[in-house]
Amino acid sequence: MVVRVFWHYFSKGLVLEFSSSALREEDESVKEDIKWTEFLKLCNQYRPRRPIDSIVVSVPAKLLSKSANDKSAKTQLLDLAKAASQRIWMVQNSFAVRVPVYVIISGCEDIPGFESFSKSLPESMRDSILGWSNPNDLSSTFLKEWVVQAINGISETVASLVVDVATSTKRKK
Repeated sequence: MVVRVFWHYFSKGLVLEFSSSALREEDESVKEDIKWTEFLKLCNQYRPRRPIDSIVVSVPAKLLSKSANDKSAKTQLLDLAKAASQRIWMVQNSFAVRVPVYVIISGCEDIPGFESFSKSLPESMRDSILGWSNPNDLSSTFLKEWVVQAINGISETVASLVVDVATSTKRKK
């Protein structure tokens, strides 16, 4: 299996983007663990003070929506989550640090109504994130309740935005 890595350079940092095959839990998982361990060693070799600053996990919106009714998609989503969790655990154990983990839903334009919703947002909001940030300290132990808080927080934000957009549209007419 070939794992593609995309390098994105910025003025104050670097993002390494791995193809999702790097996270799949299949028969190849032992080989992938070895590759991941090698990658972590290289990070430590070239950036000994701060080998990794954060981790971004991208979850396709299509996979999320399909997983509600499709057992195969649900299994694929669970496998992706387990593999990502394993890689995060390896980072924490390799460097004895906890790093922020950002979960991003990609491909939201495939969600019915999302495109028109996003176009109706005020210009100032179109380039910002629509999500939830964990208010707890990085040293806090993860609690399952945070997932519910995150979903509720995002739902409240979206509902509030829908009301704001609807009322501003009515005022313009």
